[in-house]
Amino acid sequence: MPKFADFVPHGFRSTFRDWAAETTEYSNETVELALAHTIQNKVEAAYRRQDQQEKRAGLMGDWEGFIEKQMESLSDKEVCL
Repeated sequence: MPKFADFVPHGFRSTFRDWAAETTEYSNETVELALAHTIQNKVEAAYRRQDQQEKRAGLMGDWEGFIEKQMESLSDKEVCL
């Protein structure tokens, strides 16, 4: 069974959001787009046509690095859930 099998997705999106806000310089807009959130303001949504794909790819690469570091730090520890 994979190492990550003991982890559950509850709070995963919230953890990502907190990490992005507290430890990165990515804009709120980029983070919200990565979470597939829509723009609530209809006027702004009508004019906003870009998807920031390159910025989102960088954000997700940084998130991957963060998760890998966390997994490495847990690899020698017993995790009790």
